[in-house]
Amino acid sequence: MDFISPQKMLFVSVIGLLFGGYMLYTWFPIAGDRNYPIVTGTIKQRTPIDQSGIPRVHFEIELHEPHEIVHAYTQRYLIDEVPDQVKFRYSGDPHQEVFLFEHEENPLWIALFCFVVSIFLGVSGVLGLRSQKVHT
Repeated sequence: MDFISPQKMLFVSVIGLLFGGYMLYTWFPIAGDRNYPIVTGTIKQRTPIDQSGIPRVHFEIELHEPHEIVHAYTQRYLIDEVPDQVKFRYSGDPHQEVFLFEHEENPLWIALFCFVVSIFLGVSGVLGLRSQKVHT
């Protein structure tokens, strides 16, 4: 069994930091929604889409009060997992994408996980490089 080299650990650490940064970037609009009221809507249409090679699903959600249509984009595996009645925070703008907080993963937790694992791998990689230099 091959062991993981320190260079590979550092490479994966950098990739994890980049992905964690992206997830943190996607979390900021969701964090801004915290002050909006929670509303309930009915899913009228579930459409699988393939944006830039990323499998996703588009939910068209009808609000009852006020009578408007809003949109949510989630991971494809949720197409059959999400019930017909959903709750989300609504800003009042039907053109703004909504976040189905009961069903979607919070990007903040994913970002924090990526940062912690990246720091661990980075430190392990640096320590591994140091031990290689000592032995040579």
